Amino acid sequence: MTSENLRNVELEDDVWNEADYPPPYSATTVKNEEDREIGFRREYLFSVEGALKCIEIVLSLIAFVAVMAGGWSGSGFVAWTTISAFITTTIIFFIVGFNIYTRFPFFWVLYELIYCILYALKYFISAIIAGVGASLMPSIVAVCAFCAAGFFVYLLDAMLIYRKVKAIREEERRKREAGEHVANRRSDNSFCIIF
Repeated sequence: MTSENLRNVELEDDVWNEADYPPPYSATTVKNEEDREIGFRREYLFSVEGALKCIEIVLSLIAFVAVMAGGWSGSGFVAWTTISAFITTTIIFFIVGFNIYTRFPFFWVLYELIYCILYALKYFISAIIAGVGASLMPSIVAVCAFCAAGFFVYLLDAMLIYRKVKAIREEERRKREAGEHVANRRSDNSFCIIF
């Protein structure tokens, strides 16, 4: 066909109905409104994740008090690590405990994973710093012990969160293979992470 013939082709005069032709990338997940309600969830407090956050808060506070009681030369980084871990973990506990994270437009689980890995590393360095100065006074030995415990608790929390991220990724892969659309979704279980 020439371009002249293409101009003379008559088109059907049907009315466009968007219901017959859905957009190619539409949100396919439907979250229950109960999951998005803001309010304290008691089941989080008694879950493994909630218990780990409570242990992290208590360890950070005790370690900070022990650092302040000692007042030794290497206490600056250790004090900063413990108090920042206390404040940030408390904020995260309330954000997750009150279900506020469901309103965030980003992948919350990945943020928690990065946070736990970062603080596990900080506590590891703090335990080494406190271990070097442990011969000076007994409070530094306590700081070293609490920093080592904090390192292991944050590392355990990071491993559990990593398992959750892998489970979310596996679920998305399974849905993709089953033919369900997973494109263009932003919820706490729909972001594709490659690990």
